[in-house]
Amino acid sequence: MKEVLSAAGRAFLRAFVASLLVYGVGVLAAPDLSHAYLVGVAALVGSFAAGLRALQAYFPKLSLAAYLGHPFGDWAESFLQGFVGSLIVTLPGIAGAPNFHTAKAFLVAAIVGAFNAGVRAVQGFATTGEHPSPGAGVNPPPNA
Repeated sequence: MKEVLSAAGRAFLRAFVASLLVYGVGVLAAPDLSHAYLVGVAALVGSFAAGLRALQAYFPKLSLAAYLGHPFGDWAESFLQGFVGSLIVTLPGIAGAPNFHTAKAFLVAAIVGAFNAGVRAVQGFATTGEHPSPGAGVNPPPNA
């Protein structure tokens, strides 16, 4: 259970940060603060991504890393988690406003997924023992 919750928590943080970066541009362009719902949307995207990651931790065959290997499988998983989480959050809004194009939701979801994969790549570079640079990384402080 500890592994499932740990994996879900890391996925939530990655998707949350990626969503903040992508949706933050729109919030900065908003004319007033009534349009600033950035944190809520980012939390929703992160929650869906965390749920997907929890399923992957519980059912290892759903993991792309098992098929693509490290680090490419990890990056592809992060992309899919961010993409699916963002798509689930943005599609209802697109469906409710028929003057928008569905392609816009796919584009935003792809951008969030790409940012999520980028955050995962940075996490891999900064974690000792992970690919692509197993010898480098930041070691956690020893327990006192």
